[in-house]
Amino acid sequence: MIRRLMLLCLFIAALTTLTGIQYIPGNGESVHGNDTREYHYHYHNAQNDFQFFGASKWAVRFNFLQAYPGLQNTSFNISGARLWFPVPGDSVTVQLASEQNNLPGTILQTVRVPVTNNLINVTFPEITNAQRAWLIISYPTNFSNRFVSASNGGGSNSYYMHEVGNLQNLISMASAGFNCELLFGLLGEFVLTQDDIQLMEFSLSGDLYPRSRVYPVFKVYNHSDQAVSGAGLTLVLNTPLVNDLATYDIPLNQALAPRSMIEVDTSQPGFENYGFDLPGNPTQLRIDASLYSNLAENDTLLVNNARSIVFNIFENDYPIMLVENFHRFSDTDVINLIQDNSTPAGIHRVQYYPNLSDSLSNLGSVQRFNWYSFFSVPRSVGLGKHRITGYNNDYGTLYNEMLQNISGAKTFISNSSCSITPIQESENIQVSINLQNQSTSLFSSVGQSLVFNSRLFVGLFKKDTIAGVERFVLNRWISFADTINTALGSGSTHTKNYSFTASGITDADLIQNYRVYYWLQATGGGLIHYANFCGFNEAFHSSTQDDVIPIPELVAYPNPLRAGQQLTISSKLPIQGGILTIYNMKGQLVYRDDKFNVDKKLAADLFHSTGIYMVQVKGSQGTSTHRISIIK
Repeated sequence: MIRRLMLLCLFIAALTTLTGIQYIPGNGESVHGNDTREYHYHYHNAQNDFQFFGASKWAVRFNFLQAYPGLQNTSFNISGARLWFPVPGDSVTVQLASEQNNLPGTILQTVRVPVTNNLINVTFPEITNAQRAWLIISYPTNFSNRFVSASNGGGSNSYYMHEVGNLQNLISMASAGFNCELLFGLLGEFVLTQDDIQLMEFSLSGDLYPRSRVYPVFKVYNHSDQAVSGAGLTLVLNTPLVNDLATYDIPLNQALAPRSMIEVDTSQPGFENYGFDLPGNPTQLRIDASLYSNLAENDTLLVNNARSIVFNIFENDYPIMLVENFHRFSDTDVINLIQDNSTPAGIHRVQYYPNLSDSLSNLGSVQRFNWYSFFSVPRSVGLGKHRITGYNNDYGTLYNEMLQNISGAKTFISNSSCSITPIQESENIQVSINLQNQSTSLFSSVGQSLVFNSRLFVGLFKKDTIAGVERFVLNRWISFADTINTALGSGSTHTKNYSFTASGITDADLIQNYRVYYWLQATGGGLIHYANFCGFNEAFHSSTQDDVIPIPELVAYPNPLRAGQQLTISSKLPIQGGILTIYNMKGQLVYRDDKFNVDKKLAADLFHSTGIYMVQVKGSQGTSTHRISIIK
């Protein structure tokens, strides 16, 4: 594994030399199309993630047959192109070509236009009945002010021209190691053997919490030459416990003109009666949305007029919100200074240095960097999903937007515990992670299961003083992308046990300078569904005793403990001369009882703030630890 990571690092370092193109991170700006209602066919995700330079020609290959795999003779009438450039003020040559032997063939159109804005629409005489086509952009780029942009993901449809002397080769971004698609698309309309309307987007407006009222929002496009009347959307709500929980019908209230799009927001006037209340208990909710219209059986049913989308209707707060920073050491000061001035409580920032030339770098940081499929730094990632690419003058604004996006997020994990125990007669330490789901209903099938499609990360992070501030930097992985082979449905728990070597680290150093962070994250670098951490408190010490002593089972309930309740702490075995201690996650002593025996009751008023606390009993029979949540 280490050898593989080192080879991958060397490959990334050599990528610029091999490919002939270079990049700088984009600003993550969302690229919105002009409101012309023209149909825009593209492969990018409408976000400026990377800016490339070093080549003079760029291309995108379009295969229109892929849009309707169940139909024959699908084609596209091309009327123009939609292009996005990060720096306006120049001109560009746009060519449209047929395809021959999977490469550009005959040039069909050539247009040169000024780049007056970031987003430009290029029109040319219509090319009819195209099944495959190449869009070729002649735009010499340089490091100073001429770039093309791309969005993260894919790369097999986008190309650049690699020139060595008189030799020219089109190389896909994916094969060159850049998983991204150029921000170029085509305008026009599909030509189909059947009439068709398309459900382009579907979402819910409102807070996705139990009992909240939400409003469907969706876009419909009419690919037909005739007006569509009597159109609407049928919604069927399903939960893990009840299929066909409810059905809603939303008429469009207007005819859909030929070759046009309509956007419906049911929270707006005219649709007031089409909102609905979410289930009262935390659950996953699958909505099967399907269009209907006067096209009836002539519509290409199940191709693009139906969507099944799962929404998470959760109510548990995250114990911590995790922000991951991927830096070069030289970038740390300026970015962390901005974050230091605007990061609220509850946000935990961890640091990775994937560039092996940095003194704080390690292969674990490279491994995490590659798991996200990143190939540039700096990067900031909030809860795994909300990302900032690169650094520019807008970084502070983008960082605050990220914090707003993750604020208020809810999870299905009701509680977790993390126990850290020295393993007798060794330098190894056992870490036990327990995840609990008290009341949230989850889909359990392999295709829909949130947990089956997630991975568990457990990392040892060390406190380092960087730019005058203590920060936690990855030291090593205890578990990297481990699977959880259970659906973790309502009322269930799951425990994972790991061990790692603490060779070269003293107990005192572990207590003062180390933490274990753990999180459950969707595969492919998606949303972090839950995150928490635990420290090595003052009661942690490696044991040198030869005998294996049975550890008394410690119970603390209710968990979580709320205001007005009493916390009961009990042990199923009597503890002789037991010492009961309670620490907060900063390692501060909250309570101590040197005469604990079997049972203890404590008022919730003992705990001054909401948070996670570590309850530990140490006696002649061993040490037992339990983690509790306090909600004030």
